[in-house]
Amino acid sequence: GSCVWPHLETKVFGFVAKSLSKGGGGIHGIPSGAVTVTLDPSTAHPRLLVAPDGSSVSWESARDPPGDGPGTDAPADGPGPGTDPSVLGREGVTAGRRCWDVQVAPAGSWALGVARETPGSGGETPGSAEWELWSMGLCQGEFWALTSLERIPLFPIRAPRRVRVALDYERGQVAFFDADKRSLIFAFPAASFKGQSVHPWFLVWGEGSRITLCP
Repeated sequence: GSCVWPHLETKVFGFVAKSLSKGGGGIHGIPSGAVTVTLDPSTAHPRLLVAPDGSSVSWESARDPPGDGPGTDAPADGPGPGTDPSVLGREGVTAGRRCWDVQVAPAGSWALGVARETPGSGGETPGSAEWELWSMGLCQGEFWALTSLERIPLFPIRAPRRVRVALDYERGQVAFFDADKRSLIFAFPAASFKGQSVHPWFLVWGEGSRITLCP
């Protein structure tokens, strides 16, 4: 069956990945010096369960807030990429290079990458901010590049156990690596973050879906 990512296809703005480069656009080798990311529970969708120490997030099937299903409810507290079952990292990036490792569960669907709040989108009102996304995800065994505007099918690859997300703010580059094989999965072409803070972004959806931040 087809994979329907909640609301990701219906957003009408954001960066469009006009081309995806398996070659990586000049990326040579996996970046080192991974940092530890801590999740911000105030940005989490109500269907998600964030660990008290902010080290992991999972889909909580027992939670059933009012609404029409996954992707319809804004976060209960704080701004974030509202309609999707997602959560942000606490610390934003406004310069330099960062990379972080994420362990993904084989069950359910997941996506990870970075998000930038759109200027003037009303982020001071909980759940009202709109966000631009640069991410990749696995849904029903298929990999997708996910942006705020569209999803693009990627070439077949074996599902990685651990993904390294690499952000180069000045170059506007977001790249994804299989951290165990130390190989590039793909990289987005140059994006413009427009001087705004960029946060790590994570989505989990479906029974057994879980993401753990590696120390």
